[in-house]
Order: sequence, then structure tokens, then C-alpha cells
Amino acid sequence: MALTVGVGTVMDAREVMILITGAHKAFALYKAIEEGVNHMWTVSAFQQHPRTIFVCDEDATLELRVKTVKYFKRADACTQQACGPCEHREGLQELRERFI
Repeated sequence: MALTVGVGTVMDAREVMILITGAHKAFALYKAIEEGVNHMWTVSAFQQHPRTIFVCDEDATLELRVKTVKYFKRADACTQQACGPCEHREGLQELRERFI
């Protein structure tokens, strides 16, 4: 049994979380956040969603520019300092292990 959800359906969601793990997905993450919206890379459409969060591991960042990685690491550190540590990190680790 399979479930197919179109981009339009996901774009209608209030919040979207995209989990990208592993070096084999690094180019997809690059296309998703460092280049503009492109019909060849559907994941790039989520740049236009107001509440999308990309969750990735270190390996998935291998194709990103160093400047981009540093920016997001600083943003994460500022968020943790202002709001405290993310209570969902352990849950995200479980998700990662389940889908790899």
C-alpha cells in the first residue's frame, strides 16, 4: 500500500518539516535551499512556504557552501540560547534512525 501526496497538498499545511539525512541526499538539500525554486527539484518549492523547517544531519550538508552551514548553525545556537535546548532533538534522532 502506498500513499502519494502532491506538493499542493503539502503546501497547504500550516507547518512543514523536511528531514534530509546522509551524504547521498546532500545534493538534494543543496538544491532545496541554495538555489531558486525549480520544477526539476520539487523540494525547492518549500522555499516559498512560510513555515518550513529543514532538519538535516552533518553529512547532508556536504554540498552546501560553508557560509550557509555557518549561518544555520549560528541561527540554531541563538535559538537555543534564547529558548533553551530543543525538546524535540531526541525525537528527531529516533526519526533519523528509523528512516535510514
